[in-house]
Amino acid sequence: PEPEENQGDREEDCNNYLASEANYTCIRHLTPDDARLVDSQWTYKSNASLQNYVLPMICNSSPTSRCCCFGIEVDGTLIAWILKYLDGPLGMLFVEENHRRKGYAKALVLHVMDFLKTENIKINCSNSDGNNNKQLHAHTFAYIVDDNEASEKLFYDLGWQRFASADWVGFTSTS
Repeated sequence: PEPEENQGDREEDCNNYLASEANYTCIRHLTPDDARLVDSQWTYKSNASLQNYVLPMICNSSPTSRCCCFGIEVDGTLIAWILKYLDGPLGMLFVEENHRRKGYAKALVLHVMDFLKTENIKINCSNSDGNNNKQLHAHTFAYIVDDNEASEKLFYDLGWQRFASADWVGFTSTS
């Protein structure tokens, strides 16, 4: 038989890898301390949006509540978030510009979907033939602004479907 080659005499190229940024992340509930940052990045912010929308949503979100407003921290800095409106739908999904296309939005949506499944609130819905053979989680829909192709693609890729259109109306006081 041929003598076995001594494994210790071999040389091979080796590459060194650093852990990616994603390994230093944390998904957590948003806190009232995050509200000002979230509001500052909201396209529809107003003089009253922090107090009337963002803060109440975040204050109703906690590990023991049914509301869910989550964020992602990278190295201790909040860089992405999603909120659940008080009446149920998801919205305000946002990722800081220099952190986009790294999977953070997908991670948040998947996290929220898992959270909503554990809520175990279901409503019956009928299909077109009248059979009640589906169970859907209540209020599990998301607001996505028309032409936000990245969000539309993300939700579509995760199995969501567009089912309706909505118009938002706002009023400004003249006094």
